[in-house]
Amino acid sequence: MSAASPGHKLKPIYVSCVFWGEAYRNHFLDYLIPSLLAPGNLPALMGRANRVLIATTHADYAALEESAQFKRLKRYAEPVHFLIPLPPPGVSGCMHMGVGHLQVTEYAYQNGAYLSALVPDMMISDGTLAKAVEKADNGCAAVLSTCMRVEEESYLPALRRIAGLPATGALRDTEATIALTGEQMTGIVMNNLHTECKAWAWDEPYFSNFPVAPYWKVNNHQAWLIHSLHWLPVILDYSRIPGHDKTCLEQWTMDGDYLHDNFGDLTDTFHIIRDSRECVAASWSPANDRPVPLDPKVGQTSRLTAAAVKGMSLHTTFNNKIFDATKRKLFFLHIRWYAESVPERVWQKHESWLTKYLSTWCEQPAEECEALLADRVALAEMPAKIADISSRELAALPTRPGPYESGMGRLRLRLANLRLRIAYLRVRVVHWRVRIARLLAKLANLPMTVLMKIMKTLARILHFIDHQRLVVKERFAFAAECLRDGKYELLFRKTVRRLKLSILGRA
Repeated sequence: MSAASPGHKLKPIYVSCVFWGEAYRNHFLDYLIPSLLAPGNLPALMGRANRVLIATTHADYAALEESAQFKRLKRYAEPVHFLIPLPPPGVSGCMHMGVGHLQVTEYAYQNGAYLSALVPDMMISDGTLAKAVEKADNGCAAVLSTCMRVEEESYLPALRRIAGLPATGALRDTEATIALTGEQMTGIVMNNLHTECKAWAWDEPYFSNFPVAPYWKVNNHQAWLIHSLHWLPVILDYSRIPGHDKTCLEQWTMDGDYLHDNFGDLTDTFHIIRDSRECVAASWSPANDRPVPLDPKVGQTSRLTAAAVKGMSLHTTFNNKIFDATKRKLFFLHIRWYAESVPERVWQKHESWLTKYLSTWCEQPAEECEALLADRVALAEMPAKIADISSRELAALPTRPGPYESGMGRLRLRLANLRLRIAYLRVRVVHWRVRIARLLAKLANLPMTVLMKIMKTLARILHFIDHQRLVVKERFAFAAECLRDGKYELLFRKTVRRLKLSILGRA
């Protein structure tokens, strides 16, 4: 971490967590605290007057006070309790978390501190906080990371095995520490994803219709390129904002537009964690919590149609109104997650292709239209340029009789014709790009249910075309085989039979 100048007061870091109930309290004690106490996290940030902001009920906080892990946490950060009630009937847990987020964020803002907003059923890799605070000390207003969801039943045993912890038994009454590197955590996460996140794999035939953090596998390596619309605030520097907009927290949690409303003007000073060696964050839930079926989808099983069908899913998700401009801006950043080393040239090859693919499907339609319509000046000048090309080419032709009879004369005419065709082609391409951009803009404003119906219909059409292509290919192969082996009679009978079935409407 960067050394402070003489007389410079180090800014404190506040780690916040909102929860209630025994299950989440135990997750907080058994896993989140042991990961916060890894050498590269809170222990590396001593001397900053750090605090842990806990928004929970009286009963839950009293239970925390009795655990060995919580007493150990007090050595590195002062706990501050924010009282919240249990959620009222009919109010979801996510909505109720906003009550706690409202209190802890206002507290961090009033004190001009760094805030790391975490959840109880998650953990971070060793070194995450120290590296994030170093970035914030060097001027970054926010340090953000993506976060994947894993299946609790398989992830936690694998985590204990890799960390060298007992296979069973609570950790809350021990002094166990979970200090896993980014590579170690990446490997565990990749092998124990929840079905919701498995469906975000672009390479699979069950790619989600709503991929919040889609990822692309890198060849045969245990590595991914992730593009995320969801961000974990590892560090937020509240001394950088002039006011605190709490509107989002009155209706939702920090997952909403909170980052955009408060830090949206500072995106140029954000540090996005794009390498899993720097930080890996994972949260978990039971496998039966909102499971997603992984059945192959229409249009995704063929290479001919899959890219277009999946591109439509990316387009509709990217332009969904629940994602603000800040999330859309950050979506185009490549995030490298890997459990084994990958050559830089391999990364660059995949990133180059992915940049072009995402720019095709995920550029905001309004901006795309404006950019293309700005070419109207070029379009207006195009006829004059074409006329100039024509006059220059015709003037360069031989003036003696019979200029077109010589080989050189015919060649010059063909070249002139080719240049005219290319010039007109540029006009047609720009016009078609404008039309497509306008169509995508209209699609983005349609309700999600209508978009899903359009996508399914398109997928069925593409699947039918692909199927017919395979049928024709098989028939040509059969005909070639019959001709090669001299089976003319068999080929004739098959052809006649297909014609009869076609006439009867059965083929």
